[in-house]
Amino acid sequence: PTEDDDDAGDDDTTSDDDDEGDDDDVGEEDDAADDDDAADDDATSDDDDATEDDDDVADDDPCTFVVPDDAATIQDGLDLTNPGDTVCVMAGDYMGPILFPAHNIELISIDGAEFTHLYSSGVVGENVVTFGGTNTNATLFQGFTVHGAIDTNSLIFAWGGSPTLANLDILCLLDGQSNFSGYGLGVYQSSGTVLVQNTHIADCQFGITVFGGSTIEGENLIVEGNTGYEPFYGTEYGAGVRAGNSSNLTFTNSVFDGNGLVGLLMLNANLTLINSIVTNHTQFGVSMEQSGTVFVSDFNAYHGNATDFGFYAAYGPSDSTLDPEYTDPTLNDYTLQSSSPAIDSGSPASIYDDPDGTRNDKGAYGGPLAWSW
Repeated sequence: PTEDDDDAGDDDTTSDDDDEGDDDDVGEEDDAADDDDAADDDATSDDDDATEDDDDVADDDPCTFVVPDDAATIQDGLDLTNPGDTVCVMAGDYMGPILFPAHNIELISIDGAEFTHLYSSGVVGENVVTFGGTNTNATLFQGFTVHGAIDTNSLIFAWGGSPTLANLDILCLLDGQSNFSGYGLGVYQSSGTVLVQNTHIADCQFGITVFGGSTIEGENLIVEGNTGYEPFYGTEYGAGVRAGNSSNLTFTNSVFDGNGLVGLLMLNANLTLINSIVTNHTQFGVSMEQSGTVFVSDFNAYHGNATDFGFYAAYGPSDSTLDPEYTDPTLNDYTLQSSSPAIDSGSPASIYDDPDGTRNDKGAYGGPLAWSW
């Protein structure tokens, strides 16, 4: 504004002055151009940053497909997949059955088992979730509550495959039902190893059934209240785990409580049990019913069973019979009271340490995977 007033008041300005004014104008134009360039550079830089940020967001998103946004049902989502894809499921109630594809994929809930429920359709002999023989440990099923019905066969059925199962709540019976209930997890003819982690299995006839020379590794499991009902005999007949056909089972940092007659029933199978708690069974805590099978038991707690062992089972060198002092098993709270002798009394080997680096706590809330509950 000052320069404009001078020009208006001095029409006889010398050419030199005009030249100086022109120089000033040129300088201003240069400055403006520089400012524009700087702004463009800043904008370009911001765009680059935005692009990088967008890439970061995209890279952090594990979901290839989302149910129900990209597919109406879980099975529809599975049918869209290619090897290595991830199907994410939003909170809600969904109907089974579902069949995993022959290739390896991940099926995970976004909000966890408490808010994501998969139900049996009620068809006689149905398996709610089925894996095939080509699924390896790279196939993941995580974060669901799976519900059965009276005539469900297995809630989760692995025929020949070796999936990874994590953070599941497997409930064979719907609320209010009290009849024959089938199998929570059925593993048959598996040439690999089925991995089960941080999973609760309840209200089945047999919580876990393993046959056909299969191998299963369970960590931080709670297997409780699997009492069942056997229609043929007209009586209660259940177990937390039942296995045969020279299968191999390993359970670490797990709880087996109140599973009818037997906590772990090995008809003809090999069992390794470490840092676990076996309580409150009406016949045996562990029964090894075939001679020549292998039973490894160490740093476990056996308490409240009518008899801790049947047939060819016996205590390991560091096993205990002290009350583990669950917080409140009637509410399915199997954490340990502060006075529990099971705290810091599991294996001292560092590979079993709790997440805070202290010695292993026996039961489902100890060991390296304790944080994952």
